[in-house]
Amino acid sequence: MSQAPYPTYPASDPQGALPPTPAKRSSVLSIISFPLSAIALLFVPILFGGVAIVLASIGKFSRREPLGTVAFVIAIVATVIGIVLGAVVGMLSVVA
Repeated sequence: MSQAPYPTYPASDPQGALPPTPAKRSSVLSIISFPLSAIALLFVPILFGGVAIVLASIGKFSRREPLGTVAFVIAIVATVIGIVLGAVVGMLSVVA
């Protein structure tokens, strides 16, 4: 009896009984919100921080991204710090 050139294996799921494996969730919107949060610290916090908050909230609530919560909190904190920092710099320029 001759041996097959390649080992044969049984079909893993001939009837389709196994559920499909879930795809990995990406964190694209959350990752984009991180640099926008950093930019919001120094430049136009209402604009960049607002966009970062919107992207992070879409990632957190709508798409259920793994980094959504972290991005959402960082975007809010960076926006508030950027607004406060802008107000302090504005006050110092008026006083001087």
